[in-house]
Amino acid sequence: MNTRWLRLAAWLLTTLPLLCCSGESANAGEREPASVLPTQELNTWMKEAGVPGVSITVIEDFEIDWTLALGVADASSQRPVTTTTLFQAASISKPEMAVASAVLAEQGDLDLDGDVAMFLHSWRIPQRSESASFTITPRMLRSHTSGLADGLGFPGYKPSEPLPGTLRILNGVSPAKTVAIRQSCQQ
Repeated sequence: MNTRWLRLAAWLLTTLPLLCCSGESANAGEREPASVLPTQELNTWMKEAGVPGVSITVIEDFEIDWTLALGVADASSQRPVTTTTLFQAASISKPEMAVASAVLAEQGDLDLDGDVAMFLHSWRIPQRSESASFTITPRMLRSHTSGLADGLGFPGYKPSEPLPGTLRILNGVSPAKTVAIRQSCQQ
């Protein structure tokens, strides 16, 4: 097994959410969003749901087909959403990672039941003494059955706040807003 899946996962987690929000492409705007999406209905739904603004990008054949920006990015200042407004990607990485994992497993490049510790170089999964021999696998991470906890939830960061690096997030070190990754239950 190689580390190609790690590079793919890193790319998916960092690049695709930005592409989905930016609208930057050589053929962006090729099709008009209004011809594909009923914007009046979307505006009505946004108002009913209390959603101040959205940005929707459709990617077809790995290129941006169209992007639509509606509403405001900041309700208090009424700054409008544009095709370059960045939104927090939140949990969009979960289905992307699931698909990437399934494809890589099917290709034989990822063993869903292998030990993830073999891919970790600058950080180690914290072990509880009673579970020192317990192996955590990609399948367990995807299905939330690894026994690892991170404080349940991700509060996000304001644009003005400093962003922590990966190790700071994993270790729960400021400016990370989450606690350190730890084993939450006995295995």
